Amino acid sequence: MGKTEIAKRMAAIFYDIGITKSANLVVATGADLVAQYIGQTAQTTRAVIKKAASGTLFVDEAYTLEPKSEKSFSKEAVEEIMNHLLSPSSDVPVFIFAGYQEEMERFLTINPGLK
Repeated sequence: MGKTEIAKRMAAIFYDIGITKSANLVVATGADLVAQYIGQTAQTTRAVIKKAASGTLFVDEAYTLEPKSEKSFSKEAVEEIMNHLLSPSSDVPVFIFAGYQEEMERFLTINPGLK
C-alpha cells in the first residue's frame, strides 16, 4: 500500500472520528505549491490549501519544499503553510507531510513550527 492510499484512509478516519468536517483529501507536491514568479507562490499555496477546506491536505515528497537558496520560492510556500497551521481559524484541520525519512528529517528543521 502506498503513501497516497494510506493518506486517503487516514482522511476517512479523521472524518469518521470528527477531526475533520469532510473526508476530502487533496494530494499535492512541492511543484503544486510553488509558482514560477516572485509573489505568486503564496497565492498558489493558498489556492491548494483552499481546495482541502474542511478536510486533509497531503503533501507528498514535502522535502522538495526545502529552500535550495536564499531566493527560493519554496520558502514562501512553507511560510504560507505555517500561517495556516498556526491559525486558529484555519479551515484545513489536518496537514500530512510525506517523503523519505532522511529528507523529511531535514525538512522538519527548516521551520521550528513544522516539527
